[in-house]
Amino acid sequence: MSRGATTLISFIALVLTVPWLYTSDRMAIWFGFPPWAFYTIATTVVYAVVLNLLLGTQWSRMAGGDDADNA
Repeated sequence: MSRGATTLISFIALVLTVPWLYTSDRMAIWFGFPPWAFYTIATTVVYAVVLNLLLGTQWSRMAGGDDADNA
C-alpha cells in the first residue's frame, strides 16, 4: 500500500468520527449524553483500531528499513 493510500484511509476514517448527521436541536438523552456523543466515542475507538492496523503494517516500510535491523 502506498503512503498516499495509507494517508487517505486514515483521513477518511478520521472524518467519519465527526457526527455530521446529528443536526437536530432536540434529541433523546441517553445516560445524560446526547446520541452523538456515543457515536463519537464509538467511532473514535474504531479510528484507533484502524490507525493501529495502518501503523502496524506500514511503519517499517515508511521508515525506510526493517525494525529488526536496528535492534
